[in-house]
Amino acid sequence: MRLAKIIDIIFEIPEIKEKPPVLIDIGASKFINPIWKIIGQKSIIVALDADKRDIEYIETIRKDYPKLILVNKIIAPKSLINNAQCSLYLTKSPYCSSILKPNIELLQNFHYSDYFEIEEEQKLEAIDLPSLLNEFNIDYIDWFKTDAQGIDLRLFDSLDNKVQNEVIVAEFEPGLLPFYIGEDVLLHIMNYMSKLDFHIGDIDVKGPIRINKNDYNSLYSSKIGEKIAKHVLKKQPGWATIQYYNNLTNRSGARAFYISWLFQSLLKNHPYAYSLAQQASRFSDHGELNRYILNYSKSQLTGLLFKKDTYLSALAVLVDKLLHKN
Repeated sequence: MRLAKIIDIIFEIPEIKEKPPVLIDIGASKFINPIWKIIGQKSIIVALDADKRDIEYIETIRKDYPKLILVNKIIAPKSLINNAQCSLYLTKSPYCSSILKPNIELLQNFHYSDYFEIEEEQKLEAIDLPSLLNEFNIDYIDWFKTDAQGIDLRLFDSLDNKVQNEVIVAEFEPGLLPFYIGEDVLLHIMNYMSKLDFHIGDIDVKGPIRINKNDYNSLYSSKIGEKIAKHVLKKQPGWATIQYYNNLTNRSGARAFYISWLFQSLLKNHPYAYSLAQQASRFSDHGELNRYILNYSKSQLTGLLFKKDTYLSALAVLVDKLLHKN
């Protein structure tokens, strides 16, 4: 059975129909997670970003997300809010704006330091995340995604313990280095999440080129040279997108189980989805649906072996081993 048909069946389960998935994207100026489009018609999506310079696109996609809630306020922990306001440092790149000041002393070592140049400081209306959720009568989150430029952990930590523990996917984008003064770096998040019932599902480490901006511009003065250099020069690990998946150890009921299986299938994490499907009877007595999801996950795992790119990748690995043998 196709995934779209399985999704239709899942969303007809009373527990899910009455309590649809809540997907939260903090720092949504770049884009809303494209994976969400598949379930966007039936989910509640909250997109949050205080920097309005590059968020117009969200208005153009409302047809794909009829339950979209767009919030142009600063979302911050209570400790950083003063009289319902907070400073927002608008940087040259909208994607680097933050309520924390850029760490200029550290950033001057990297080629893209000008992205963090402060163009304006604004005092804007601010609200803490629990108060915002309460404002919209939302008392649970299924997918928590944040790229809040230095305060990811404090935002997650501000949630009630019950809300935290019921999150199915938690996604952060912290720095490995404190590019902002007082930043929640990756180590802080890993230490925090290790105490909860989650495991690391994915991590994608990226980074800048460690060279002074002026030296970089001098060496690569042409546009084409500068573009090529960005792709070929060695990068220093600087930040990461890290996803945590709920183990469901202390969860019961069909809702958490089917949403977890669905999220893993959307993420193409078919090994974990298959493992979940094998445990279906522990969570649900929807026998026919349980067979559908098990067969789907199994077909995705076995089908990989017959894809052209899989053979090519395996052949490349084999050739590489033969060439480097002994």
